[in-house]
Amino acid sequence: MNEKLLKWLKQDQLQTPFMYGEAVPESELANVEKQIGFYLPDDYRQFVIIFGGGTVMSEHIFGLRLSETLGVDDLALIQTKRFREDGWPGVEQLLVISIDPSGNPIGLNKSGEIIMSDIDVGVVKVVAPDFGSYLLKFIDLEY
Repeated sequence: MNEKLLKWLKQDQLQTPFMYGEAVPESELANVEKQIGFYLPDDYRQFVIIFGGGTVMSEHIFGLRLSETLGVDDLALIQTKRFREDGWPGVEQLLVISIDPSGNPIGLNKSGEIIMSDIDVGVVKVVAPDFGSYLLKFIDLEY
């Protein structure tokens, strides 16, 4: 993750700690990787290790820990399992890390791309080349 983005996230966590979860030991990530079948990209891995999960601006980011702003089921593995069981296209190859306002899952694939699955039209599309770029859609670093 780029240093400017990481600095912004850490500052945001200091100002709004309720928006972020708790840190996750790196050893826990190995279990997640076994379950999903691929290694987590470095930028998402770093986010989860430091923040656990949380809400960045208004965007819920699912990780391995809840923040006060996330619902009880808003963990990456729980959401991934739910969308896979419900048969959403392309989700079998993703870790679900968010849900868009229309209820479509947003996940990352083994290449690190951020993918959105829209069951209504049967479309699976790349919405960002990587996790850091995805977060930058919601953050103005030029403050």
